[in-house]
Amino acid sequence: MAPRLFTKLLAPDAAHLHLDMFMCLCIDDIFHAQDSEVLAIQTRDASICLHLQVGFANKITKSSLVPSQVMTHLGALIDTF
Repeated sequence: MAPRLFTKLLAPDAAHLHLDMFMCLCIDDIFHAQDSEVLAIQTRDASICLHLQVGFANKITKSSLVPSQVMTHLGALIDTF
């Protein structure tokens, strides 16, 4: 699927998820941020479940599933310390 089409299709689901979290959606990359590790895990699980429910497959091998305070996303270093 073309990345722009993916973004358009995911927009309603992203709006639903965005009610409870900070989320950055860019083409086919998604970044979530939360205040605690527990909330980050809940956010991750909710996002994966929603994507599966609407028929999207998550590439687990390309995903960062362990909460972290430092990461690179779309070439930018994100440091939440």
